[in-house]
Amino acid sequence: LAFVDLRGFSQMVNTDENKARVVLNDFYNIAFREIKSRPSVNGHLFSDSLLAYSNSREDLINCLAAIYQKCLLKNDTYNELSKFFLLPRGAMSVGIVNVEDRPTAPNLTKDFIVSQALVHSAKLESQIKGSRLLVAVKNDEQQQMQLDWNKYIRYGLYQDDALTFLENYKYKDVLWFSSFDDGSNQRNNLINLIDIAIKLVKDNSRNDKVLLQHIWTLRIGLLSYSKYLGLEN
Repeated sequence: LAFVDLRGFSQMVNTDENKARVVLNDFYNIAFREIKSRPSVNGHLFSDSLLAYSNSREDLINCLAAIYQKCLLKNDTYNELSKFFLLPRGAMSVGIVNVEDRPTAPNLTKDFIVSQALVHSAKLESQIKGSRLLVAVKNDEQQQMQLDWNKYIRYGLYQDDALTFLENYKYKDVLWFSSFDDGSNQRNNLINLIDIAIKLVKDNSRNDKVLLQHIWTLRIGLLSYSKYLGLEN
C-alpha cells in the first residue's frame, strides 16, 4: 500500500486557487491513466492525495514511478515554477489492506479501509523531503530478496541507511527518474528529467525552505544517473 500527496499544494491554493486547480487536475489525469492501465492496482484519489494498493508490489512500484515521471515532465509546461509545480511525495509499505464495502447514498461515498500499512505509509510520507517514493522493508531476508531480486520491478532501488523511522525496517528510494523499459532512450529520457529538476532548483533558489525540497528531488535524479558515471559516451 502507498500513500502519496503533492508537495506544497496548500501554499499553491493560498496563492491562486485557479492555478492550483490546474496542477491538481493534471495530477488526477496522470494518476487516472496510469492506474487504469494496470488492473492489478487499486487507487483512491481525494483532495491532493492518492491511496493505492495492490497484491503485486512490483506493479504498484512501477505504476507509482510512472506517475512520478509524468508529473515531473508536466512541470515543463508551467510558467511559474517558483509558485506552482507538480511533485508527488509518498511512501509504500507491505501489510494487510482491509477494504470493506459500506452502503452509500447519492450525496455520500465511503472508502472504508483499515490497514497498519496505511498508518505506516501515511506517517512516513509526512517525513519525506522532496519528490521521493520510499519503500519500507522489514529487516527480513525474504522480504529483502523479494525486492532486490525482483526482475519485474522496472526501476532501481537505493537503500537510505541514514533514514530511521520504525525499528526493524529499512527504507529504499525508488529511482523513478529512469525506467529499464525505456531501452535505448533511457539515458536521454533521464537527462531530460534531470534538466527539469535543475530548473525547479534554479527557479526556487531564493526560497531556502522550498529550495531544499527541490534539491532532494534532484538527488533522486542524480542517483538514477550514477550508473552511467565512468562510462564512455
